[in-house]
Amino acid sequence: MITTLQRKSVSDLTRRRARSFLTILTIAVAVAGLGIFAMPSLLGGAMNALVVRDRIFDAWISTTDMSLTPEQLAALRAVPGVRDLEARTTFRTRMWVGDRRADVIVVGVPDFSDQPVDAVTLESGRAPAAGEAVVDSGVRRAGRWNGGPGSTARMIDSTGTEIDLPVVGTGESLEFTSDGNQNSDIVLYVPQATAQRLSGVRGTNAIDVRLTDTQASAARATIQQLHTRLDAAAHGNNAFVDLPVIRSAGTWPGQQAVNQFQSFLVIVAFVALVSAVFLIANTMSTLVSEQRREIGILKAIGGRRRSIRRVYLGL
Repeated sequence: MITTLQRKSVSDLTRRRARSFLTILTIAVAVAGLGIFAMPSLLGGAMNALVVRDRIFDAWISTTDMSLTPEQLAALRAVPGVRDLEARTTFRTRMWVGDRRADVIVVGVPDFSDQPVDAVTLESGRAPAAGEAVVDSGVRRAGRWNGGPGSTARMIDSTGTEIDLPVVGTGESLEFTSDGNQNSDIVLYVPQATAQRLSGVRGTNAIDVRLTDTQASAARATIQQLHTRLDAAAHGNNAFVDLPVIRSAGTWPGQQAVNQFQSFLVIVAFVALVSAVFLIANTMSTLVSEQRREIGILKAIGGRRRSIRRVYLGL
């Protein structure tokens, strides 16, 4: 049963429809904006789950062209502090996308069935054989290339020769997907031998490592031991071509850009919330000013302050 006072609240809403609509819309935006404040923790949990799923590296080492034997790889994995290790070949080149050329990252995968570090998750199709490729699904989402299973990637190898790679599937890996997104590159995953053929590298030029202890001091000590063993494998030459990248515990690739975007969204949500509070206060103040006569009548017929206040709180 709707009381007279409740009926008055409904009447006040319908009397100025445009004002009521804009006020409700602002409140709805502000309430939706409150969800943005939960994004950092929700996104952080989701990304940490991907870090575990893809077994993201704790340290990334760029090396000279090194042909490591199975025995040498086993010795590197046996270094104290190393949980697991993957030696691969990566190659940056260009490929044809229609009538233009686009940057591409070719990522060699030694064994698609056993990926201890920076695993590539197949989403469709199958694992590539020699001379075939899997395209990162983030490439299509970003609109950089619409290639998928059944298409062909026309690559340019290290000698400048064009080579066609049939695409047999799609997949993603947090490390390489974020790298492609950050640099607007197309990412292709290929067997290790195919990456070597395209790049002209006889062995491997990148080593990604998972550590048992990710504290900075322990990580540096482990990297130093790996450096010593790799220098020995390179016959005394410096095996490193750049400083190792050590990922801090609790972080994930692409986090800095995401955090900047989140900060922008939080500012927008805060402004929307403050605007909604201001608009509600201003609207109610205007409404009370417009209805002084009605309020006086309500008081004259015995309306109490509490009852009148409840009318506007309900509104």
